[in-house]
Parts: sequence; structure tokens; C-alpha cells
Amino acid sequence: MKTIYKYEIPFGDEAIVQIPKNAVLLKFGIQGITNGKPNFYVWAKVDTEAMPLPYHFRIFGTGKPIPDFPNEYFVYCDTLFDRNFVWHIFRQH
Repeated sequence: MKTIYKYEIPFGDEAIVQIPKNAVLLKFGIQGITNGKPNFYVWAKVDTEAMPLPYHFRIFGTGKPIPDFPNEYFVYCDTLFDRNFVWHIFRQH
């Protein structure tokens, strides 16, 4: 069965989230602040019977260094605005 679920993306330069195989990532967003850090989430359309797989994300703030990874390795997903900060999310392809 297909449904939409929300998954938390841990704050940090690198994050791994278990999401069912072949999920369609619909929306990235911030909901709340914990200990001064934003709570990142991704909403995905998933097959509830599919096997979970690790989805690898990288999050970079505007003006922060980005490792020189090939464009085909990490693809841009979204930009999120948090108070005075702007975050850019990439997913391992």
C-alpha cells in the first residue's frame, strides 16, 4: 500500500535515514528547533511493504565549504530557510 510518511533527518553534515525502497521524496522542511538546532524532515510517498534502505543525505549551510564530490554522486534536493540561516540538502544518488 502507498502512503505518505514523515522521516526526521538528523542535524549534521551527514545523515542516514531508513526509508522504504523506491520512495518518492516529496518535500523537505523544518519543524521546530531543539537545543538551538533545526529539526529537518522529509515527507515521502512510500510502499509500506517495501524493504527499508539507507538514504544518505548531506546538509550544508550557505557559505560553508562543500566537499568536492561529483555531481552524479550527490544530487541537490532542496533549500530550507531557518531564521537567519539557509540550508541546502543533497542526497546520495
